[in-house]
Amino acid sequence: MNRTNWLWRRALRPALAYIVAAIVAALAIALFFYGLSLAEGGDELTAQGVGSFLAISGFLGLYVAAFAAIPTIILVWLIRIVELPRGWTDAVAGAIVGATMIHLLAFGASSIGEPPSPLNLLFAAGGLAGGLAYWLAAGKPRPPY
Repeated sequence: MNRTNWLWRRALRPALAYIVAAIVAALAIALFFYGLSLAEGGDELTAQGVGSFLAISGFLGLYVAAFAAIPTIILVWLIRIVELPRGWTDAVAGAIVGATMIHLLAFGASSIGEPPSPLNLLFAAGGLAGGLAYWLAAGKPRPPY
């Protein structure tokens, strides 16, 4: 394997896949709120509204990427160490990171023992979509690595 191929497979492709995953997660979460706004009559479905929605989702994706980077790296290392099958494991890892992040950001560390709220489930669904997007964008990695 030449150096360029190694760099692409080990550094660039996973990094780009992570950014895609964060944007997909943000898009999934924002889509829920945008749909809710449309359903309640707060917004009209226009090209400008959809364009704004997509632009805001992209920026939110960068925030998601920044906040979720360290927990995601830790979970991916654990997945690799234990050699769990990839795909749904990546999706479940995204769901865990999404639900945990919003729980800690919205309710604080003192609420760790409390049951999850619907907000946690929404962010878990977004993380699930992001984790699956990561696996697909990263080229469907699987053991042995």
